[in-house]
Amino acid sequence: MPLSDPLGQQYRYFYGPVLQGWDGADSAPCCGTNVIFSRACLTAIGGFIYGSVTEDFLTSMYLHNAGFKTKYVHEYLARGLSPESLHDFMKQRLRWAGGAVEIFFYHNSLWRQGLTLKQKYLYFWAGLQALLGFPLFLVCIIPFIALADHRVAVAPVDAGMYLYFMGAFMTFTVWMLFVSYRDVPKLYLMRSVQESVFMLFCKVDAVFKVLRHGKMVFAVTNKDIQQSQMRKEFGHIIPHMLYYILSALCFARVAYNATLPTFTREKLLGQAVSLIWISVVLWQLYPPIGMVFGEYFNSLKKPAKRAAAMADDGSDPRLVPVTPKLPSSP
Repeated sequence: MPLSDPLGQQYRYFYGPVLQGWDGADSAPCCGTNVIFSRACLTAIGGFIYGSVTEDFLTSMYLHNAGFKTKYVHEYLARGLSPESLHDFMKQRLRWAGGAVEIFFYHNSLWRQGLTLKQKYLYFWAGLQALLGFPLFLVCIIPFIALADHRVAVAPVDAGMYLYFMGAFMTFTVWMLFVSYRDVPKLYLMRSVQESVFMLFCKVDAVFKVLRHGKMVFAVTNKDIQQSQMRKEFGHIIPHMLYYILSALCFARVAYNATLPTFTREKLLGQAVSLIWISVVLWQLYPPIGMVFGEYFNSLKKPAKRAAAMADDGSDPRLVPVTPKLPSSP
């Protein structure tokens, strides 16, 4: 993957402070690869536990429920592949989110008698993550509603006072994030904050799929970008692009209203709060958009580069075997 890791797929925060925290609570879960199980422990619980497409995570909970111990080793001992296209990335994350929803609905940790209080909380919180997409979606669209209807306000108090207290809150929040990410490259702090929003639609989709069908269907994630069609890529960013379009309309409307004589300073401050929140969400939604358009423009450049490399006779010199020059006879 690129050094910029546009979608944050290395998960340096998760494979670091998060799992170290779980390990400190005697709750380190299995997350798919590079894990060693004791055959005796698996046999004791009847093998891998099915009932979720993330059966590895579910099996971890059943092992803890049976009183077995797990351990997270914070060392780089193996390497793996990650999805190279947005389509495969979203398909993988949809499966992860769907598995978490299945565990939350059908294997809720709160009703497991063998788990400690810490384990109950951590497994419950892991399953709840996908459901939090619904209130987060409301938070993202409220600024639009506030700009369209003056009776709705993002800042229910004086806008200046709101900005003052919100500034203090955001300063404290950012400080706490820097503390928790102190041993992680700050790139992944930024990626985590962005992912919390750009994965919103995927999580909501996972909840509806589980509620509609009762389960998720497992499919191996493709690691080859050439097998993914660009049409599918663009399909995943339709909600993100719609948000960008609505945002552009809101900015244009506020700019137009600012030219009217009836537009007061108080109205400007109130609408500025909405525009600030919209701007933050736009930044958080950008990574998948940037990835898809980057792939698209790169695909347009490849034919031109190949044509420029063609030999005079029309052949591609990159495909012509090179015959070594033999030494001349004495």
